[in-house]
This record gives sequence, C-alpha cells and structure tokens, in this order.
Amino acid sequence: DFDALAFYRVDNAYFFDEPPRDIGKLLNEEYTTNIYCPKEYTSEWNSSSVDKWVRDKITFIPLSEIQAAVDAETGGRTALSQDVTPAENSEASSAQAEATVPVVTDKGRGWNLTDDGVLTMESDAAWMDYLHNGPEKTVKTLVIGKNVTDFCMYDVSYKNLERKDETGRILISHEDRFTPIFRVVYQDPKFMPFQIEVQEGNRSFVVSDGLLIDHVKKAVVLSDIRVKDVVIPEGIRSISAWAFYSRNVQTISFPSTLQTIGAGAFSNCRSLTCVILPDSVTTLEPAAFQGSGIQELKLSKNIRVIEGEVFSGCDMREVTLPDSVEIIGVSAFSSCFQLEHINLPEGLKVIDISAFYFCEKLQDITFPASLERIRLGAFERCFGLKTVVLPDTFKEIDDCVFGWCELETLYIPEHFKISMVPNAERPNEGWSEEENTSRSFGVYSVETVIFAGSDYDFGEYAIREADQVIFLGKPPRNIDDLFYKLTSNTVRYPEEFESDWMAVSSKYSLVKVPIETLNDMVTAKLDQNEKPTPTPRPTPKPTAKPTAKPTTRPTATPKPTLMPSPTPMPEAENGAGADPVIIALGVAIALVVAAVVYLAVRGRKPRKKPRVK
Repeated sequence: DFDALAFYRVDNAYFFDEPPRDIGKLLNEEYTTNIYCPKEYTSEWNSSSVDKWVRDKITFIPLSEIQAAVDAETGGRTALSQDVTPAENSEASSAQAEATVPVVTDKGRGWNLTDDGVLTMESDAAWMDYLHNGPEKTVKTLVIGKNVTDFCMYDVSYKNLERKDETGRILISHEDRFTPIFRVVYQDPKFMPFQIEVQEGNRSFVVSDGLLIDHVKKAVVLSDIRVKDVVIPEGIRSISAWAFYSRNVQTISFPSTLQTIGAGAFSNCRSLTCVILPDSVTTLEPAAFQGSGIQELKLSKNIRVIEGEVFSGCDMREVTLPDSVEIIGVSAFSSCFQLEHINLPEGLKVIDISAFYFCEKLQDITFPASLERIRLGAFERCFGLKTVVLPDTFKEIDDCVFGWCELETLYIPEHFKISMVPNAERPNEGWSEEENTSRSFGVYSVETVIFAGSDYDFGEYAIREADQVIFLGKPPRNIDDLFYKLTSNTVRYPEEFESDWMAVSSKYSLVKVPIETLNDMVTAKLDQNEKPTPTPRPTPKPTAKPTAKPTTRPTATPKPTLMPSPTPMPEAENGAGADPVIIALGVAIALVVAAVVYLAVRGRKPRKKPRVK
C-alpha cells in the first residue's frame, strides 16, 4: 500500500513473490535500473497486467539467488530465510560466502567501485572523472584516499544535459545570463553515501559527526545520509555545494565564522524547518535552500544578493529582508506556496526575473523608493496580490511583471514605462525568437486603475481588463489602446483639466469629477497601503478653489458661535459636589447671558446684509 513513485531511484529491485498491484507506478521507469524476479513466478510477471517497461527490465533468477543477493546486501538481516527450502538455504549460504569478498565492478581514473557499494577516491582527478564517466549506483561507503587534497560534490564546468527535460520552468536557454543557476539545476549529486571514511595519512580531510571537513579550506564538503541534528564547528568558513542535499536534517546550528553556503547545499531538506543565519554570512549561492521545509527564516544582515532559486519552494509564511539586500535574484522565492508577506528593505534596487513566481498566497507588498527595476514575470501568478502601488520614484518595469494576477487596485506613477525584454534575457518558455513581448503589466484583471499623470510608454493593451479608471492629470496618448476591455466604459478625470480632456477623441465615456472627489476615491482605495504618498500630487492645482468658496456663504459663520452655549453644563456637572445654591446661581446667570446674546444677534441681523454685500 504505497503512493505512486514510492521508490524514485532504484538500482536493483528484488521481488520474492508475484507482482504487486500497480507495479508500474511503484517504481520510476527512468530511474529503475534492474528488476529481479523469481523464476517460480515467471508467468505472473509476464502477464499483460504488468507494465511493459517493467517486463522489459526483468531478469528471472532462482529464488535462492534472490535470497543470496539480498542477504549479501543486508548482511543476512531479512526475515525471508524461513520461506526458503533447506536446499535453497544451503545454496544461498554458499552464494553469500562467495559474495563476502568485494569485487571491483567499475573503475576509472583514480577511482574504483566495488559490488558492495564502496567507492574509493584515490586522487584529486578521481571525482571529476567519476562525475563525467562513473555509473549512477548506490554508494554505501565513500573512502577519501590518503593522497586526495581537493574534493567537492559540484563541478562548475559540468552540465548534465540529460536532465534538461526535468527542470520545468527554470529551463533557461540563454546561458550567458543564467549560467550559475543553469549549471546547478543540470547536475545533482551522483550519490549520497551512508558512511564516509578518510584513509589514514590524509592531511586535508577529517570526518566528524558524519561531516567530511576540509580543514585546510575550513569547509564542510559532504555529509553522510544519516545526519539529523547538525552542528557546524566553529572556524568553518564555507559549506560546499550539495553538502546536505536531500538529507533528513532536522536542526542546524551555524558557526559565527561561516561566510558562504554553496549551491544546493541544503536543497530538498524537507525536515529542516528553521534557519537562522549568523551575520558573518555574506554569500548564499544558487539553490542553497531550494525545496527545503523552512518555515522560519532569519537572514544575515550582510547579504547583498539573494541569488537565484535560493529559497524556491520553501514553506515560509513571512520573510523580512535585511537592509543590506540590493538584489533579489532569478526565481529566488518562486513557488513558495505558503508565503503571505515579504518585507522589502529600503535600499533594494532589483527584483529579478520570476523572483516571486507562483507565490499564490502573497498579499499586498510595499515597494521601497530605492527600487530601480522589476524584471520579467517577477510576480506572475501571485493570485493573492490585490493592491499594487508603484512608488513615484519608480520609472520602469519589464514586460508581464504581474502576469495573470487579479488586482483590486493598481496605482501607476506620473511618468512610467514598460520595457521590452530582449530574447536573450527571456526564459525560453512560450516565446519564439521572432516574437516581441507585449510591453504590458500582464495582469488578468484590475478593479481600479489610478493614473497619477499622463507620460506613459506602454504597449498595446497594457492592461487586459479593468472596471474603474481614474486619471489625476491630463490625458495620455492613445488612451483607447491602454485597455483590451473596460467593463464600466467610463474614464474619470479632474475637472480642472476639462479643456485637455474635451480635445480627446475616445471610445470611452469621459466623466469630469472635482479633484476633491477623485482624491477621496483614491484614498478609499489606498487607505490600507502604507505608501499612498503619490495621491496628494494633484492637490496643489485646486487649492485656490476652497479659498473662494467662503465668500459666497458668510451667513454660515455665525452659527458655530451658538454651539459653545452648552459648554457651561459640563462645568456644572464637574462641580457636582459644590453648594446647591452656587449651582443654581450659575445656571441662572448662564440663562441670562444666553438670552442677552440671542437678543443681540437678532437685533443686529438686519444691519449685517449691507456690510456683506
């Protein structure tokens, strides 16, 4: 009773019985090498109910040989011997005895691999040769030879092109821009050892608590697959690429000396839920924590760049970036499906391609005034994003930054441009080399669009669908080309620019509105956003109007003078503990004063009109 692909990568699969249900879904066709089945069940395994790819990989051998092979793999710890006949047990014992002597099955330049899963690296060139030419087999024990001085799990010059079809969206055709991510994505460790040993006499490497440490470079190079609660020793400066890839790490403690975490170092560590980086860390290489289970994240105050794919696919709900961060890299937080809030620092300059792609729960964000560029698809498919206020200091974004988002409010500064993305800088998904980008926001729909000015350089139909449109300035060029569909068919503009708007020929209904009303409408839309600062910009023009209005209504000013009349009452209440005679006398005086004021005002009213006129 297993889920599909319960065993993703299998070198040798041994079956003691007839085929289980859905055997084709249990194993992965691409990454299952050998399937051994007992001759006693040949007809059952050759049945049409068994997937063809499974039948093609089956080797039928006697049950006794299967038992011997499994005993050799497990040291005879299985409970299946009782199902084998005595004669078969005798055969299995003989086979096991022969199998106890390791036999070298694969070898290359400076390395060899035995049938019991022991891989020995004898020289510095060994790993590079094994990476390119070695088999993808289970390695139980990795032995670092006494002459090895340089070893790491990652070769920056190597690309495993066979993995291209697996990478999905991150497949980038233009390597000049995306080389670091490209190379990380297209290779992963060829093995994850159960145990690591260093031959006596090696002067560069030691093993401590399951960690292979290069004490010359002060680096953790690799870990065995059993590590769970990890403490990186003080003095370590770097954690090498893929060092903890896909381990069951549950807790990690970093030293105050750590500076660099390598590419893919903690990728796919799903049990790792909390990461607190010391301020000594300055570099997180691509995909360092990609696909890990991080729910709580505290970053170093000295990280300037969040590299590509670093936290892609993690489980954080909220992230606060330190003030030191200037660049958020390609797909840095993509597919963080639980991410709701991202606090961007003042000082941030670039949000790169697909940085927050498919963060479907991401809510309203505040862009800092320092921001200079938002790249292609940075917030694509962020379906929880409802309010976007682009700061007035911001002048330009790439095409389709908010692809497929359904916004409630979009505020656009006075001067703004959507740039075409060159072919050499696009992911190769869905584009042809000859096809131009649309130079649009990419949003699926917007309820209210607010244009602070009129100086805009967009492509045709920059906004696919909108309901309410508000302009706070003069009309832009080609207003009819801004929207593919305008549900209300109405564009509101300030009445002080009526002459400019009347000169515009548009298919939409143009409605002039007092600037105060427009400001109220804008404020109502942006009152939940921390940076509604752009809205007051149009107000200097209509400020002259309020000064003229009071001259037409002078009679209203005397009315407030009557309002203070109830004020003596609270004073009487405050003195509730005083002499009743004094209270009564105070009330009588107040009534007399009120009567005198009333008669005086009534008597002066006829003489007031000529003075006002």
